Amino acid sequence: DLTSKLGYIFLLAENFGTCNVLHYASYKSRGVTRSVLGAGLFAFADAFDYAYIMLQDLEEILGQHVPLQMFMDSRSLF
Repeated sequence: DLTSKLGYIFLLAENFGTCNVLHYASYKSRGVTRSVLGAGLFAFADAFDYAYIMLQDLEEILGQHVPLQMFMDSRSLF
């Protein structure tokens, strides 16, 4: 059916090495993706949108800057 399975996980980590899962998603792509790179890029952009909104909320609640780091398992995007 030319759809891809996409997913991401959103973690909140501390300097001490502990982390908590705040959100995760696993879903079928809404658009037709004909390549693995295209599907990965679509998932990465969707994850960034969610992470940026969550980051803004966390900074407002905590009153301090919270760094954002994103990682991906696709070597094609690097």
